[in-house]
Amino acid sequence: MSFILSICKVATTLSVVAMLVGCASVEVTKPSAEIARTSPQPSTLASGLAVRYYGGQYANIRGLVEMMEYQKGVQGIPLPMLNYKVGEGTVLTTTTTDLMGADITGYINMSKKGRYTFLVQSNDGVRLNIGGKQIFEDPDIHGDRFSPELYVDVTDPGWYSIRVLYFEKSNSSTLELYWQEPEGDMVFVPTEAFGHIKK
Repeated sequence: MSFILSICKVATTLSVVAMLVGCASVEVTKPSAEIARTSPQPSTLASGLAVRYYGGQYANIRGLVEMMEYQKGVQGIPLPMLNYKVGEGTVLTTTTTDLMGADITGYINMSKKGRYTFLVQSNDGVRLNIGGKQIFEDPDIHGDRFSPELYVDVTDPGWYSIRVLYFEKSNSSTLELYWQEPEGDMVFVPTEAFGHIKK
């Protein structure tokens, strides 16, 4: 895993190499996204991220968004963190293995000033928003692959909104979110960095 993560770091501008090692060859705004800290800061949060599920056969994230416009979805068991690489197992916290979309919402605590670097691995489509800004999208059907490095500069530490749209069509499913804090190592974003408002 660490070898692939390293290759994805250097392959962000080399789309052919990125495709060979399983990295997304999509365009990402650089050097960093301008995000807004949640105001007022949430005072009481439950652990993990909230999720609503939308069963359906999707070809891209746009199809999931359209479904969400006229269906309420089903509230799911919260996600402690985004570290799901389950092969042909169940999708996230559902009991189904295929044809599922998810709207994942909550907050992420970036408690240090400086540059955060994120990586997303997904199978199939995914869209990541942090602090009200779209950070990354790999919207279509695909096998396991990583995003390029995604940079977020934090000048005002605290809780920031996070939203992930994700769908899995068939066979295997993967949704993983990594970060490298300022002067840190690339690891899964830990459970304690996520929170959501319990309803």
